[in-house]
Amino acid sequence: MRPSPSSWVVIAVISQTWLAWGEEAPSPAPVSLDDCESFDARHQVWQIGDADAELSAEHVTSGKSSLKVILKKPGASLRIESRARPLDWSQHHSITFDAFNPHAEPVHLTIRIDDKYSKGYQDRFEPGGVFALPPGRMTRMKLVFDHLLTKGGRLLDPSCITVFIIYAPKVRADSPQTVFFDTFRLTPLGKGDIAPLPPAKKPLVIDNCESADKSKAVWKTAGVTIASSPDHATEGKQSLKVTFAPKAEWPGMFIEPANKPMDLRPYRTLRFDAHNPSAKDLPIYVRIDDANSFNHDSRFTANTVRLPAGETTTVAINIHRMVSTAGIRMDKSRIAKLILFMSTNAAERVIFIDNVRVDPVPGGVANAVDFGRIPGQNPVSLARELINDPVIKPLIPILKAIPPKRVAIISHSASMTSHSATSGSFFDIAAETVRLVNPGFQYKGFHRGMMSISIARRMFLKPALKYQPTDTCIVVFPTTWNEERDLMLELMKAGSNVYRFDSVLPWIAYSPSLLQTYRDFDKKHANANLIELVPRSWGAKDPYRWQFRDGHMTTYGHLFFARELLKEWARICRQTGQPPGLDETGEN
Repeated sequence: MRPSPSSWVVIAVISQTWLAWGEEAPSPAPVSLDDCESFDARHQVWQIGDADAELSAEHVTSGKSSLKVILKKPGASLRIESRARPLDWSQHHSITFDAFNPHAEPVHLTIRIDDKYSKGYQDRFEPGGVFALPPGRMTRMKLVFDHLLTKGGRLLDPSCITVFIIYAPKVRADSPQTVFFDTFRLTPLGKGDIAPLPPAKKPLVIDNCESADKSKAVWKTAGVTIASSPDHATEGKQSLKVTFAPKAEWPGMFIEPANKPMDLRPYRTLRFDAHNPSAKDLPIYVRIDDANSFNHDSRFTANTVRLPAGETTTVAINIHRMVSTAGIRMDKSRIAKLILFMSTNAAERVIFIDNVRVDPVPGGVANAVDFGRIPGQNPVSLARELINDPVIKPLIPILKAIPPKRVAIISHSASMTSHSATSGSFFDIAAETVRLVNPGFQYKGFHRGMMSISIARRMFLKPALKYQPTDTCIVVFPTTWNEERDLMLELMKAGSNVYRFDSVLPWIAYSPSLLQTYRDFDKKHANANLIELVPRSWGAKDPYRWQFRDGHMTTYGHLFFARELLKEWARICRQTGQPPGLDETGEN
């Protein structure tokens, strides 16, 4: 049965981002790459890896058949490769194809493109995130050749394409996934493509906050109350006092146009003024959905905005090229929701906001889409640079004096060098810096995405103990204190010092009460040590460059924390005259 066009969702890729938008008008004179009508043609076009493929009469969008692909392992792929005779796609605007997901859960896909100049991971086009094919729906994918950037920042040459791959990075070997593909074609510019609009001549005021009644007509609330106030107004005579209820789940205020989505194409920056009357800094979050957003991966969440205690801040969010968590380019012509919110808190929180507007003037905190990996860098090369850093250079004699060490690192994906957000994790960079002057310092990582204490115990405790570490560093998401305590006790029983880090990622919840629990534990156990790095990041220069579009930390953030970790190791050595973590009695 052929799906109706109304069920299509059109996706396009520009630069390192996916662009989501509405229905596409038919493109004139497309050139077919594979119409999925011939079994023999399939073998001529595609190389298929870790997957089974066959023609099918199901989920056809043109002709009589589709290509049914059963993805069997992580990285299962459809691949076009023409290194001997590169393909010239420069006369075309885009490549489109249709994909149907028959499962009840999303299927994750991404794309890779090489040209004849590509020399490795940093020198090819590959989006930083993946796109989740919605369950039970036909999705039209559109890859636009205009401005394809490699991770190293080079513009890809569409006149000499050597590799084009569609692959599934998250398939489990014990749970194959099926996708029906159809109608692969090269297309010129189509009528359905979104045209940019010229910048507006002046800002658009969303809420001037002069009237509580008008503000309540603009904003909907959840776990929040709003009221006019003469305090901390920046424009006019009134501000909007926003009270976030205690223990509310993600309390916030949001704009949700009832009939027609907002068109923000003429604007580049979302701005508002916010005053934090409390004695502590407060983090707030900004989320934007377009008409195609359907889950966490397909919406934009700006980098955490930290409001300094007792100060008024003009918050500026760069919305010029918004991308979602998965790297989806947001459709600014159809903005469906704007949300200001906080994480769940035990106590009531209050801020005052004023003059909420969108501005044609560029500026503000951007998605860190351009600040992930640094071309040509890795932990060793970054360590070589760091060892000549004016702050680190005086510490070298102390680092040289560290006796032989075997350090196990149990951490979530934010501390993995292999992650696409960074050229090196702060652990790896700091450890490689020590190794440059002290080859007796050895380390090994035990990593997994979304690592919790429960997962750490179940998956990595035995391998870590087998490594026989002298020291173990732990950066994972807390679950229950009992599990965390037991993990540390088991490591210490095996003879390892244990270092629990506060969080490292400044935009992840920072819990003073939990940290006090760690401190109390340290007092009872000589080989347990809490290392607090997050407070050192508050007030750091350019922290907006630290957060990658999917929430992980960029190379710039990891370099900052690598310096801080080296300073911490040296501080402990300087105080005690012993290796990091031990004094004469074995206590930190």
